[in-house]
Order: sequence, then structure tokens, then C-alpha cells
Amino acid sequence: MIPFKPAMLASLLCSVIAFPGTALSSDSAPPAMPSFEDNANDLATVFSEWSETLESFFSQRRPGYTVVYGIGALDNTDRTSSRYIESVQAAYRQALMNAYMNLSTVLNRDGVDIATSGVQRESRATGDAMFDRIVAECREEAMQAHQAYLRSQDRERAQRESLVGSLAARIRGETGETENSPAEPEGDFIHTCVKPGPTYEQVSTETQQLADVLSGGRIWASILHNNTLGVILVRSPDSTEVAQVLQNQLAPARVLASAREEVRNRVAAELEQFGDDIPYGMVGTRMMRLSNSEWAIYAFGAAQVVSSGGSRFMDTITQDSQRQQSIARAQSELSRFSSLSISYSNQTQDVRSVRVMYRIEYNVTQDRFTSRVDEESTFGQLIDAVYTSSSTLTLRGSRTISTRLVKDENLDYYLSVVAWSPSIMAGQLADRSVQDAAGADAVRSGRYQTPGQSRSSQDGEASERSRVIILNQDW
Repeated sequence: MIPFKPAMLASLLCSVIAFPGTALSSDSAPPAMPSFEDNANDLATVFSEWSETLESFFSQRRPGYTVVYGIGALDNTDRTSSRYIESVQAAYRQALMNAYMNLSTVLNRDGVDIATSGVQRESRATGDAMFDRIVAECREEAMQAHQAYLRSQDRERAQRESLVGSLAARIRGETGETENSPAEPEGDFIHTCVKPGPTYEQVSTETQQLADVLSGGRIWASILHNNTLGVILVRSPDSTEVAQVLQNQLAPARVLASAREEVRNRVAAELEQFGDDIPYGMVGTRMMRLSNSEWAIYAFGAAQVVSSGGSRFMDTITQDSQRQQSIARAQSELSRFSSLSISYSNQTQDVRSVRVMYRIEYNVTQDRFTSRVDEESTFGQLIDAVYTSSSTLTLRGSRTISTRLVKDENLDYYLSVVAWSPSIMAGQLADRSVQDAAGADAVRSGRYQTPGQSRSSQDGEASERSRVIILNQDW
């Protein structure tokens, strides 16, 4: 077991936990996570390198290991926010989905359907033919615009004269102005038109589609860094074996009585490393070897405790609901581990456009023009990516190993751990069988009778012997 304690570095908040299985026969520990210093603090760069190094390490010792990584983003990084834990959970699910997609890309028997297409259009001309035509069109537009302008001026002048004619006459009489005083000289009428010139358009489309059903993706490590959450996902023969045993709820050949206690000790050791800090590493499903070489799995779930703002009674009810939610989330992780159906579709479209525009300013008054050539260039990318996943599991015999209320100065949250192994399941179901058998036996044993039924002396003695006595210690 190789634990990594939380590290607080400048501009780096990092909590990593990795617990490799002891089934590997190796003479050295798995490679540790590379330093961020040489990779410009980019999580994807570091995890890409680390996943390749880990897979090489495992493959040299035992075939069948695949190691991938996934990245998720936090949309709320304020630890005092009531949505902080939800943001961490959402980022984890995004990272897990991304990791499973990377895993399927490598392992999918059907492969990834990839299709590309491209379209290129050009419109151009040589010589002065296009430009002469554009100038002629602009001159025609300018003449029409000028005539429209003159007509609008005539209408406005007629309207003014009809409305204020009498008043204008009196004012002219008082001031001595003549009715046909000369108008102010009119300035040049200039019309501007913009016409397209040569154009070039290029559109390319890439489509990727992937569908698969995978099981047994165990979280090897996780980290929160620069508001992104990354996970290392490992799939191996051992993990897929455990996933199938979980999916089919198979019992062991021999039950290990100490299975639950061994998992409890392991979980307690992990939680002790983090103390009261938010366990960024505690996501996904983990695996461990029991003393009889049986694999056990356990998953973490968290739910933030938020006051309802009402009475103490309602706060208590809300808190209990959030505790149950943390357990449900841990159980959901076991379902994702047992079998996850994924579907991925990504369509990327690159659009490139270059346009030449002619700007003509035509002076109708002087019957001449000036021109300018503008070039517009645009490039963009349209991305439409869709990830879908689903998992189903009939979970029997699981055990909530731990549920604790974690408090720090910024937030409170419930952290729950749910464990399962063939021995844990068999032990739980065996207890149920013993309990149910005792109830059925009570009806058939003859030690009890319905009220009013006559008793013989022997029955009375038997009843006396069957009398329940409560002791200080009743086990």
C-alpha cells in the first residue's frame, strides 16, 4: 500500500491517494506522480505521462493492465459555498466519464467510428471586369438614392410651408424678407455602397462515435489541481473478475469471517491520512486484497450538510437526508464499477472564410468616386460532444463501513464508505437466514401457544423453561 499525503504547494492544492493491489509480484513500488514544475502545472500533461508510465510498470510484471486518465472541471471553487461538494462530485463524474471514454478507445473491439468531410468554395475574377461592374452598380444605386433624397426634401418643404405658411408670411412682413429668398447652397451628395469581391470558404467536419460496455475500472489515484479534478483509472484481469462477481452476486467457496473488519481497518487508515481535510482522493471504487487473497471493493460518497434556514426540527430532517444521500452515492459508485454502458459522439466543424469587400463612395454631385478594398478573415470551430452513461446493479449484502460528519472552518459534509466482497455478502445473507429461521422455528417449536389455550403440567414446565430473562448483557 502506497499512500500519498495531501501536499500544499504554492498555487497547487493537491490530494492524491493510490493503493495498488498486492497481487502484483514486483520488486519495486509503482512510479509516483511526476512533478508539476516541469509541465507548466497542466494536469492533463502530468496525468498523461503518469498513466503511460504506470501501464508500462504493470505490463512488465503481469499482462492485461490498461491505465488511462480523465479530467473534470469544477464550476464552483469557493469552499464556503453550499454547492462546493456538489461541484466536486460533478467534476468527478465528468472525469470518470472521460476516463472510461479513453479506456474504451483503447479496448473497444468495434473500434471508434471516425468520419471526415471537407468542402472548399472559391469565387474570384481577374482583370478590371468585376471592379467596373461594381462601380457601375454603385453609380446606379447612388443616382436612385439621390432622386429619393430630393423627393423626400420636397415633401418636407411642402409640409413645412403648409403648416406655418401664415406665420411665415407675418414674420417676413415684419422683417422685410422676400418670399423667394435664395436657399442655402446644397453640399455634395455622397452615397456609399459595399460590394463583395473574391471569396474563399473552407468547411471541414470530423465525427467520432463510440459505444461500449465496460466493467472493473478502479480508481488508482485522484487529484484536485488548479480547479480541475483528475483521476487515474486502472483496468486489469483482477478488477474485471471482481466486477463480474459483484454484478452476478457470487458467493465465495469459503467465507472469511474477518472480511468486514479488514476493510474497516483499511478505510480507517486512509481517512486518517486526510484528517479533516476534504478527501479529494476519496472518489470512485477502490480495491484491496483480504487475508485469504479474496478481493474486496469499497466506494466513497459525500454530501454537503446545508442548513434549511428553518427550525431545528427541519435542520435535523435535512441533515439525515444528506447522510442517506452520501450512502446512496457510494452505492452508485459500486454500480458504475460493476458495469458501465457508455456512448460518445463528437462532431467538430472547422469554418474558415476569407472575403474581399469593395467600399465605393460615389459623389453624385461631382459624378466621381473613391474606392477602398477591405479583407475580412474569420476562422472558428463548432464542437458538439455528447457523453452518455448508465449502470444497473442489484446490490445485496453490502455494508456501510463508515459514515462520519466532517467539519472544518469552511464547510460540513457527510462522508460514507460502502464495502462489498463475496465474504461480506455471504456473511450478511447468512445472518438473515439465521434470523428468519429463528422466527419460523418459533411457530413450529411448541414452546409458545395462543392465548386461552389449555396447558398441561408438562406444558407449564416447558413454558417456565422458555421464559425470557433480560440480563445486563444479553448476547
